[in-house]
Amino acid sequence: MTPHDTLPPVVAHLTQHWPAYIERAASASAAVEALSSEAEALGACWSPYTWSPLRQASLESLTRDAFDVVTRLARKELCAGDDTLLCEEDVEAVFRDAGIRTDATAPDFGGYWQALFERFGGGRGASVAHRRWACELAIAFGIQRDGFLDRRAPKSERGGVTFHVAGGCLHYTPRLPSDGLTFHAMAISRLAESIFRLGELAGDRFPVADCLRLFRRTEVLGYRSPIRVVVGPCQWTFTKTEALLWVPMDMAVAIRDVIESAQSA
Repeated sequence: MTPHDTLPPVVAHLTQHWPAYIERAASASAAVEALSSEAEALGACWSPYTWSPLRQASLESLTRDAFDVVTRLARKELCAGDDTLLCEEDVEAVFRDAGIRTDATAPDFGGYWQALFERFGGGRGASVAHRRWACELAIAFGIQRDGFLDRRAPKSERGGVTFHVAGGCLHYTPRLPSDGLTFHAMAISRLAESIFRLGELAGDRFPVADCLRLFRRTEVLGYRSPIRVVVGPCQWTFTKTEALLWVPMDMAVAIRDVIESAQSA
C-alpha cells in the first residue's frame, strides 16, 4: 500500500487513526450503556432501537462517511471540483474494480485514494470535467444549438457580442421599506455556476470574480425592467424573461476559443 507520507493528509489521517475512531466509539458506547443501566434500575424501559455508537449500523455508517470524505477530496483535487463526477455508480465501479476493502474494522482508505488517483489523477479527471463544462457552456452561450434549450445565437453589435445566457433572472419582491426587482435566487444560482465554470476555463480573460459579486446582491436592483449593470468591460442586461451578456469582441473570441478548445481536449 502507498506509504502514509505520500497520501493526502486527510487520507493519511483516516488510515493512521481509524483504530482510535473505533476505540473512542467503544468508549462512548460503554458510557451510554452505563447510564442506560442506571436508568433501567430506576424503571426506564428503553426502545429496542435505542442509539448506540458501537452498533454495527453506526460503525458501518461512520465508515461510509469516511470513504465519502475521500471521494469528496478526489472531486476537489482530481476532478476540478465537479460534483457531477464520481457519482454513486462511479464510486461503486472503483470499489469493485480495485477490490477495495470496506470492512469497518480495517477499511482501506489509502487503497481507495490510490485507485481514484489511477483513474482520475494526472489531469484526467479535470480534463473530463472541463470537456463537460465546455459542452454545457457552448449550449448556454448559444455557440452550439440544442433542441431542448431555447437560446438565441450570439449577436455581433456595438463592437462586441451579446450572448443570451439565461432565462429570466428577475422577479418583483415586496419589501419594507421599499419594493422592487431583485434577482431570482434559483435562476441566478444556475447562471453563477455557468460563469464560475467559464472562469475556470478562461482564467483572467473574463471578470468572473466581479460577476459573482454582482450575483450575490440581495437588495432591490431597480423598479423597471430591463436593468443594466456594467461589470468591467462587460454589460449585463436583466429582464424578467432573459439575461444578456455583452462583451467586447476580443473577449467574445476568447470565450469561443476556450470553450471549443476544452471540448476537443
